Amino acid sequence: MKHVQTKEITGDLNVNGITYVDRETGEEQHVELQAVFVKIGLVPNTEWLDGSVERNRIGEIAVDKRGETSIPGLFAAGDCTDGPYNQIIISMGSGANTALGAFDYLIRN
Repeated sequence: MKHVQTKEITGDLNVNGITYVDRETGEEQHVELQAVFVKIGLVPNTEWLDGSVERNRIGEIAVDKRGETSIPGLFAAGDCTDGPYNQIIISMGSGANTALGAFDYLIRN
């Protein structure tokens, strides 16, 4: 769901529901469920890079397979990049890959 604010995840020993507020209407809703997977934010905080590095239409930094940006020697990793998925475990792998890419760049230049 978009435009909602999580208010409460309910349950005792196990999750049994989530309560959220619709940010557009202010209406509070509760959904019964057995698990929760929350994705926080859809737009990266990269506006401070305007005009300095290539970004896509939603502001994600364009990187190659090594994490290098449109500026030689400048690397980026994680949810601010144009990778296909934005999850913590993928960002961790992206960081490791980009660190190796930066290291390789430094020893070759």
